[in-house]
Amino acid sequence: MTFEELDKIQKDRNIAIENLPDSFRMPDKEILSGINQLFEMIQLNNELIKAMDKRIKLLELKSK
Repeated sequence: MTFEELDKIQKDRNIAIENLPDSFRMPDKEILSGINQLFEMIQLNNELIKAMDKRIKLLELKSK
């Protein structure tokens, strides 16, 4: 998936959220579950960044 496709998906989600009625409510359990999933994604993203940094360093060492 390209950056442009991901950007369009995010914009579509933002529009959908903005168009929710003012009476929209989410139960506390769903909110906490969403926050927990967000933290899990951030943690996985950080692990991916660390792995990519290690790979970049190894590639830099090989190229010298």
